[in-house]
Amino acid sequence: MTQSCIYISKVSLLLETLYGMNLLVFFSTGSRVRKHCKEFGTSCLNCDEGTFMDQPTGLTECFPCARCDSGSGLKIKTACRTTSDTVCEPLEGFYCKDSSEKGCVEAQKHRSCQPGQYISQNGTVLRDTECSDCSDGTFSDGTLLTSCQPHTQCQHQLIKPGTASTDAECGEQSSGAVIVIVVPVICLVVAGISLLVVLILRKKGRCKYTAGKTVVNSSFKCSCLYKCIICFCLNSVYFSPQGVAVINEHRDSSSDTAEESSRLN
Repeated sequence: MTQSCIYISKVSLLLETLYGMNLLVFFSTGSRVRKHCKEFGTSCLNCDEGTFMDQPTGLTECFPCARCDSGSGLKIKTACRTTSDTVCEPLEGFYCKDSSEKGCVEAQKHRSCQPGQYISQNGTVLRDTECSDCSDGTFSDGTLLTSCQPHTQCQHQLIKPGTASTDAECGEQSSGAVIVIVVPVICLVVAGISLLVVLILRKKGRCKYTAGKTVVNSSFKCSCLYKCIICFCLNSVYFSPQGVAVINEHRDSSSDTAEESSRLN
């Protein structure tokens, strides 16, 4: 029993003895009425552990201390004393959803921004997090939410355009595209060289052909470049006008001589 409690109890007893008063005495904070005045003076007791009384009272019981439940997103800010209740505050990452003059009563976890959004305003113990959508040409995949990142600018090939939640997908220039460009160029170069050789050889009379069907004065087979309408002999080169590779079978020199003689006659 505190000194103030004892003092008030003695005053109550004196008044009751002298004047026959039946008094209802209010005791100070941190204490409670042990027994109301009847035949003897009213007495008081300090609040038990886990209880408190924060105002003068004539009550026989102190109030139970509040509990800061982590399941409600709360933690202890100020521990309970006999003269004051527990004061709670939100856990880290939570904000106070419901409060009173004695502190936070209920807390809620800060919202999480979704992919395609960024944190425009960080949450506090009193305010929830604020999210905003990424602007055009930027994205946020959910790993870095403080700001949106610009889409990658593809130097060669764009495989998949970027969205608000994903970056653009880029690729290297495909080998098929290279082949489509390179093969025709090679064919044109070879055709140009071959045409030049044909003109030179025909001018010297070393290569003759008849409508692309046979080759005169050649004892070797002809061959053709793949996809190029150009045929080659050992000592002559000619184009197949029909676009067909002409293969000349081996012919001996005697048959060539006989054919040449018949033409002269």
